Amino acid sequence: MIFREHKAPIRTSSNTAYNLADLISQMQHTDDPELVAMFEDAVEEAGEGFRAYVTTCLDLAADLSMSVEAIETEIERLQLLKAERKSRAQRMHDAVKSYMEMLGNSEIVTDLYTVKMRKNPPKVEITDELVIHKEYKREVIEYKVDKKAIAEALKAGVVVDGARLVQTNRLEVK
Repeated sequence: MIFREHKAPIRTSSNTAYNLADLISQMQHTDDPELVAMFEDAVEEAGEGFRAYVTTCLDLAADLSMSVEAIETEIERLQLLKAERKSRAQRMHDAVKSYMEMLGNSEIVTDLYTVKMRKNPPKVEITDELVIHKEYKREVIEYKVDKKAIAEALKAGVVVDGARLVQTNRLEVK
C-alpha cells in the first residue's frame, strides 16, 4: 500500500470550505466566541461543501493513521536490528577481552587497532543490603500526584488547589 504525506492544508474548490479549514485551524488555539460564531456561520453557508470537506479530512486522517502504523512497525523492526547489532558488537568485544585474558596478553597491536587491558576503578558491590549499617543509607522520599483521588475529591465538591476537573470531547469516526 502506498502512503502519501500531506504537508499543505486541504483546499477544495469552494472558498467557503477553505475558510472553514482556516477557522478550524484558528479555533484549535483559542476559545474566542467571535471566532466560534464565524465558524458556525461558515458551516451554515457551506452546507454540502462542508460535508465534502469533512469527508476529505477523514480520508486524509485514515491515510495518515495507516502510515503511522507502518512507521511504528518499521521503528520496531529497526529497534530489533539495533539491539541485535549492539549485542553482536558487545559479544565481539567480550570475545577479544576473553582471549586476551586467557592468553595473558595486556596489549595487542594490529595495523588498525591498539587494544589494551586496563583496570576499572574499584566499585562497590552490595551483597546484602539488609545488613548495611544505617549511616551508609540515605532516606529518599518521593511524592506522586494521585489523580484518581483528586478526581474523586473534585467530583465530591472538594476544592483542590492546583487541580481542576476538565471535560473534553473526542471525535468518534465510524
